[in-house]
Amino acid sequence: MLNKAYINETFKEPPNLTQIILSNKRFNSIDNETFSDLKKLTELDISFNFLKTIESQVFHGLNNLIEINLSFNHINELSKNALNGLKNLFKINLDNNHLSFIHKETFNGLHNLKVLSLSENKITSIDNETFIGLNSLSEIDLSYNKLENLNDDD
Repeated sequence: MLNKAYINETFKEPPNLTQIILSNKRFNSIDNETFSDLKKLTELDISFNFLKTIESQVFHGLNNLIEINLSFNHINELSKNALNGLKNLFKINLDNNHLSFIHKETFNGLHNLKVLSLSENKITSIDNETFIGLNSLSEIDLSYNKLENLNDDD
């Protein structure tokens, strides 16, 4: 489990960190607000772990985060508000997970998001409101999914 105590014990001066790579650590969950003291963090890599869900407060306080890599996990659900407050986020990598759907509110407020990679998941449909407001989005990768419908009103 990845939690605030682990971060504070591992990195003696966490407030000064701008990049953390925690790939291949076998984490299966992340506590809420684990990274909240890392105000200067711009890049976070938690790829190649065993994460299954991302809850709504996990990334709380990471206002300067520009890039997040959650690829090669077992994520089957992103909470509707998992990325709330990440207003400077530029790139999200969620490749090679187990996502079958994306809540239409998942990317709300990510006005600076330019790159969204969702390849090699199990996504079957995408609600027609999912990408509303993402005016900076210039690249999206949905390859190797099971897309059947790009205009699901359910």
